Amino acid sequence: MEKFLTSLKDLIKSFRFIIPFIFIIGVIYAFYARFTKSEAEQTIEDVIYITTKIREGRQEVLFKDFNNDTVVFSGFLPIDLKTSMTNKGYSIRNRFGSEMSFREAYKTKQEKDYYEELKQYPDAYDIRYVGTNAYIITFHNIRRSACVNLAQHNWKKDIPNFLGIEVGRINKFDPLVGIDRLNKGLLAGLMEIDYEGPDKSFVSNRTLQYREAFKECRCLLHNKCIVSLKFTN
Repeated sequence: MEKFLTSLKDLIKSFRFIIPFIFIIGVIYAFYARFTKSEAEQTIEDVIYITTKIREGRQEVLFKDFNNDTVVFSGFLPIDLKTSMTNKGYSIRNRFGSEMSFREAYKTKQEKDYYEELKQYPDAYDIRYVGTNAYIITFHNIRRSACVNLAQHNWKKDIPNFLGIEVGRINKFDPLVGIDRLNKGLLAGLMEIDYEGPDKSFVSNRTLQYREAFKECRCLLHNKCIVSLKFTN
C-alpha cells in the first residue's frame, strides 16, 4: 500500500510538469483553428465577390479561353488578392497562401459531348469552338482544415449559380485530379448526384457533412488538398 501511494504521488508530480505543456498545445491548436477559419471565411467572401463580378461582367457571354489572365484583366478579383506574372500567365494567390486558378467547364451533357467529339478534328474545333457555359475555381495545395471548411460550406445558399464541388488530393502524375471529374462528371440536368471516383476525388452537387469532408480531404500532411468549385454564368 505504501508503495502504491508513493507511485501515485510521483505520478501526480509528473502531471504537474506535463499540464503546462498540454495547456500550451491547446492554446496553439485553438489559435490555429481560429486562424484557419478566418482564412476560410475570407475565402468564402472572395468567391462570392468573384462570382458576382463575373456574372455582372459577362452575363450571357460564353466562357471562351477563360483563365487566370481573363479574371485579372477583367478586374474580377478582390483588390487585396496577390497576383504575379509568370511565363505561363498570371499566378493568383489565395488566402491560404497557395495558388488559385480559373478555367472554363462544361455545363450540360450536350455541350460536353459536342466538344469532346469535335476535339478529334482540330481544324473544325478551332472554327466551331465558341466557349462553354460554366467555369471552375480551384484552390491548390491547401491544408486539410481549410479543405474541410470549404467542403462544408453551403455554396448554393450564397451563390445560386453554384453547380458542384470536387474535393481531392494533389497528384503529381495527374495534374487534373480535383478538377477534371468536376468538369465532365457533374452537369446541369444530368448526374446531379454524389459521385466518388476511383482517383481519390469526391464530386457532389451539395454541401458535404463534416464526416464526409474529413474523409475526403485526404491530405493530412504537406498541404496536398485540392478543392474545386463549379459555377454557371
